[in-house]
Amino acid sequence: MFADLVNKIACRIFAIFFFFLGVFSVLCGAVGLYWTFGGVPPDIAAEMTKAIEAALPPNFLALLSGGFIVLGFVFIALGVFAWSRHIWALIVGSGISVLTAGGSSGDADATPAIVAAVLVLLTIVAALASWRSRAKPSV
Repeated sequence: MFADLVNKIACRIFAIFFFFLGVFSVLCGAVGLYWTFGGVPPDIAAEMTKAIEAALPPNFLALLSGGFIVLGFVFIALGVFAWSRHIWALIVGSGISVLTAGGSSGDADATPAIVAAVLVLLTIVAALASWRSRAKPSV
C-alpha cells in the first residue's frame, strides 16, 4: 500500500516537471517560428549579431524552432506516460536529462547536474516502489 503511494508520488512529480518543460519548449519554438516568418524585432536582432559572431545559415532559426517544438512534444508525451506510471518513460526522461547534463564542468552552473540527479533518484524510487507493490505479500 505504501509502495504504491510512493510510486504514484514519484511518477507524478516527474510527469509535472516534464509536462512544464515540454510546454515551455513548445512556446519557445512558437516564438522562434513567429520571428522566422514575421521578422526578428530590431533591438533583439542587434543583440543577436553582437552575441553570435559566426555566420549562421538563413534557415537556422526555423530549424532551431522546429527542433524545440518537436522536443517539447516528446517531453509532453513522456510526462503523459509518466503520469500513467509507466517506468520506461521515467527511464527515458532520466536518460535525456543525464545526457544533456553530462558536459557540465566544475565552474559551470550545477543546475543541470542537480536536476539530472533528482530525476534519476525519482526514477529509482518509482522503479523500486513499483517492484515492491507487485511483489507477493509474505504471510
